[in-house]
Amino acid sequence: TLTIEDETGAPGAVTIDAHSDAEAQALATGGAGSIAFAVNVSLATASVQGVTRAYVGPRTTVTSGSITANAVEDVAQAKADATGGSAGLLAGVNILRAKALFDRTTSSFVGAGSTLNMQGHDLSLTATTTPAGPHALADIEGGQGGIVSVGTYEGVAIVGSRGGSTDTYVGTGST
Repeated sequence: TLTIEDETGAPGAVTIDAHSDAEAQALATGGAGSIAFAVNVSLATASVQGVTRAYVGPRTTVTSGSITANAVEDVAQAKADATGGSAGLLAGVNILRAKALFDRTTSSFVGAGSTLNMQGHDLSLTATTTPAGPHALADIEGGQGGIVSVGTYEGVAIVGSRGGSTDTYVGTGST
């Protein structure tokens, strides 16, 4: 149970702010050269996971004026870059892999079973994921050369199980 009052004893306002910058960058570069055989392997993996939450906990009783909860994801991106090349007179082999995984949740909520005694004041829940660009980005650049040239390039960008969700809600049984 939580009671919020201002200096006069009137119901006080509650503001909950949660901001996060979640960014991962991986860069793998390489090169190989030889008179005979040249092999280059460049592997980059970037992963951003977790949550940003602004909330009133479950089974909590709050007596107050207005309640404002803001959850903001200011930066949110996983970026993997793999670059490289190989050249050999007989054979050049180049293996490049860039993998970016983004799996975050931004949410503002009132937990299940909570009681808010706000005495006619407002409840405001806001969740924002600011970046408009891709949350997972994989980029590959490379080449190989030789009498025999073999290259395998794999770029994988995954938005994970939480789907990079942004949500607001009032939990079950809250009043």
